[in-house]
Amino acid sequence: MAEDDLINRKLLCGKLGKMKIQSFQAENGQVAIDVYRQTLPQVVLMDIEMPVKTGFEASIGIRAFEKEANLPPCLIWAVTAKSDDVSKVYGIESCGIDKWFTKVRISRHLSIRPFD
Repeated sequence: MAEDDLINRKLLCGKLGKMKIQSFQAENGQVAIDVYRQTLPQVVLMDIEMPVKTGFEASIGIRAFEKEANLPPCLIWAVTAKSDDVSKVYGIESCGIDKWFTKVRISRHLSIRPFD
């Protein structure tokens, strides 16, 4: 999970932990790329507005690494306060993001266990 806000990271990791889903944390987009390269998770929860590299840049970096290493693509789910259509379309069409969730709605989606 890539999220620069410590409280949001703790909340999401706590929710995932209760669902018995292992998670790794990254506090900015560059760390997200580094953690991805080390752990190769199936799903990345990606904030968009982060320091060092944005979620857009991190998603592009992850997709480039997957291509370079001949890896199957993971799922990248944006978890962001950005709800405008321009950002969403850019993220999905240009950066390789698979799903777009606004932070106010993610808790509802995480109550369903998608990996059973």
